[in-house]
Formats: sequence, C-alpha cells, structure tokens
Amino acid sequence: MIELQTTGHTFRALQGEGRGEQKGLKGAIRPDDLKLGTLEELAVDYNLLPGKVKVSTYLGRSYQYVIETELGEFTVNKEMEQPYRSGQEVLVHFPIEKLIVVE
Repeated sequence: MIELQTTGHTFRALQGEGRGEQKGLKGAIRPDDLKLGTLEELAVDYNLLPGKVKVSTYLGRSYQYVIETELGEFTVNKEMEQPYRSGQEVLVHFPIEKLIVVE
C-alpha cells in the first residue's frame, strides 16, 4: 500500500506498490469508480473527502454529480433512485483498489 498526502488529507492506494517513498506522486481515478454518500451509506472511515453537491444531472438510469471540495471539483457517476440535491453535503470515497498512483 502507498500513501498519498495532500493538504490535510491522506489517501491510501494499492496501485503503485513498490515505489517507495517519492515526492510529487499523484492519484487518478475514474468518475465511475468514485463512491458518493454519507458516512452511514459508505460504511468506511478512510479515503474520504467531504464536499457539497454543486450540480446534479439526471442521465436516464443514473445521476452525474459535480462535487465541490477543498481539493477542487470531482465528477461522480452514481446509479440511484433518490438523488442528492444541490447544496447537500456528502462524502466522496476513493476506493483503495481503484485509486491509481501516477508521477
């Protein structure tokens, strides 16, 4: 496991193991791999970033959200029946197995 540190947050990733400690590494993740919800819905306590729903777009079977966080905006795709509203506070989860380390 490798840890990525940024302003006040530490994210763990499995991708990129064996790199040792290096500066300037970044993490990448697909919008479909990000998880969105409340602490109770996500049931995890790591790789979480609090944010607020900025835009909610219905795409037929799913919703696409733009989430405002202190690290910038993230696009999250999620299938759900009960959508989140604009302005609602949520958590963005970066699953360890989906977070890819890049240089």
